[in-house]
Amino acid sequence: MAMGIRVSGLVFLLGLVVSCSKKETNTARVELQFNNSILGSSKVMMQSASDDELPDWGLADPTSLSEIHCYGIFIKGDEPEMKHSRCQTASSGQIEFGPRAGFFSISKRGSMEVLSGTNRTIYLVGMSSGDGTCATGFATNSEIDDSNFSNPFVIGKTTVDLTKGINVVEVNLEDSFEDDNKILDCDFLNRGEDGTSSLQVSEGSTYDFGSNITSGQYSMIFTLENNGRRAARNITPTIIDTSTGSLSNEFSFAGASGYPGVNGNCGARLDPGETCQFEIQYTPFVNLQLDSATIDFQFYNGIRSDNFSFALMGTGQAPASLTITSPTQPFDFGWVTTGNTVTQTFQLTNNGSVDATSMTHISLSPPFQYTGGSFPGTGGTCVAHLAPGSICQIDVEFSPTTNISFTNNITLNYFDGVNNQTFTYSLQGTGN
Repeated sequence: MAMGIRVSGLVFLLGLVVSCSKKETNTARVELQFNNSILGSSKVMMQSASDDELPDWGLADPTSLSEIHCYGIFIKGDEPEMKHSRCQTASSGQIEFGPRAGFFSISKRGSMEVLSGTNRTIYLVGMSSGDGTCATGFATNSEIDDSNFSNPFVIGKTTVDLTKGINVVEVNLEDSFEDDNKILDCDFLNRGEDGTSSLQVSEGSTYDFGSNITSGQYSMIFTLENNGRRAARNITPTIIDTSTGSLSNEFSFAGASGYPGVNGNCGARLDPGETCQFEIQYTPFVNLQLDSATIDFQFYNGIRSDNFSFALMGTGQAPASLTITSPTQPFDFGWVTTGNTVTQTFQLTNNGSVDATSMTHISLSPPFQYTGGSFPGTGGTCVAHLAPGSICQIDVEFSPTTNISFTNNITLNYFDGVNNQTFTYSLQGTGN
């Protein structure tokens, strides 16, 4: 129902003032003034977002003018530039208007410059606000936290000519909140699919840590980017084991505090065009097992809850493990006549899945020595590294000079792929 100024005071007076600037002689200024009798006072109720393509905004629709806290002006003209923007209504209709939309709190006096001319259609728009105030920065391509507002409604409309000088225009307000007047989206608000946030990881959709030693910890820093047009909010990632569907044991955010990892800087929000880092740690436990997991990023994309996934994989490998497989220890040279020498060849095997590297030895004490006086002995083949599953030989001789029992150890130091290790093998013999 339209209400005139003499009946209830629910009328906007728009002072339309043509700018005196030489550069903008065709620009009119629209000034919006509010009557105190229409101050909003009703309690605002929250509502849940739906899964429709363009769900309602965060607050419940207003049911009366007393629930309106935020007002806007859209002005349309016949010129192309005065049809620059469009809003979509719930009844699939459209509202066209110029390149600017002015939004103002009821407690403030707002103004907006528009192109002067004939046949200007002025739309008055109103919506509820969660905190009873109104953001003024509803500029083209801006982001609006629509969770704090109800859907806007067209609550008044008139067509006038904007001429030079001051124009006072009376616009009657309609206390009607039907779908024909309900705005779901405007192209400058970016609420459609093309205006949502869009998260992805710079390194691609999958990252393979490759083969890594079991019990070791391996970290990688990844870059998360938002290529959409709105901020991604409430970002909550979870790392799920692909085979079990439960939380992954092998993959985690580095450190004890979880997301984004010790060297990460991501948070719960990522603005359009921005990037941040998160750090993933891989800890394989089982030899030759392919581990896989998915990071499930849950977030709010600007119009609904959304998610995207990033795949992780890696393979565990047992560390290098040296042992003498033949003969078994302790090896006893037995009774050897003093002054004589007995030689024995030992088979050294790497039972791990990676190379044993940086292999060094500790010299034997007489009457034991490597044959010829140096490691690995005259007939030996061992060098500084030993591939997984490979065997090399070590030659040791026993030359007693007295009639007593002797003991010693073959001692080898090596790197198992994760840690430095020491292997010992016991020797004994008796002079006779």
